[in-house]
Amino acid sequence: MTVSRYMRVASALAEAIDAGGFLEREALPSERALSEEFDVSRETMRKAIKLLEARGYLVSRHGRGTFVAPEPLRDMQRSIEGLSDEAARNGRAVDQEILFCGPIAAPKAVAEPLKLEENALVARVRRIRRLDEAPIGVHDSWLCVDDPDRFTQAQFGEFGSLYGILRNEFGIVLTDAAESISAVSAENDEAEWLNVPPGAPLLRIERLTVAEDLRPIEFCVMKYVQSYSYDTVVRRRNIGN
Repeated sequence: MTVSRYMRVASALAEAIDAGGFLEREALPSERALSEEFDVSRETMRKAIKLLEARGYLVSRHGRGTFVAPEPLRDMQRSIEGLSDEAARNGRAVDQEILFCGPIAAPKAVAEPLKLEENALVARVRRIRRLDEAPIGVHDSWLCVDDPDRFTQAQFGEFGSLYGILRNEFGIVLTDAAESISAVSAENDEAEWLNVPPGAPLLRIERLTVAEDLRPIEFCVMKYVQSYSYDTVVRRRNIGN
């Protein structure tokens, strides 16, 4: 799978925004002007702008134009990058301990959100995540990829992150995710891994992540210690007056 041109344009425009080329709340130039600047068709630029709207970089106001979103909103939207990329951007050290990495039959609770038959073969990666050397969470990812045997622990050393493996080894670029958030108690093994008492409260995040073609790729259950903060953005639906 190759990265579509509009996604490359969206990435370049996002980098320009992050670098201060456009100020927050500043109106973007017209589609025509941006198309000429990036040497793409207006349709390609229109799709790139729509993608950056979905990712929280841009905000469109009917009859007024498209504007650069304030930085706090952009920061909250970029969590799809994954913890490794997010931590690197903020100058923090992130590492991990791989508890399991390999092919496995998907149970019903995993197969259903990934739109697979029960017991279909997927790649599973279970990891302890650390931030600045302190354990902060456990990630349990189930990945719908061609030939799950190709997903190996050694690739983390080569590509740096799970999303890096998907992008470089499998040609999969993740674009959007849906999450549900709840509170749970730490099980005995989780308590040991995270240095908390058994039964301690944990933040549980269940995430389904899709690729550009909207195909479900990753079903992940993440459990974080109480000290870990989690930001999100809520928007009002456009349902009229």
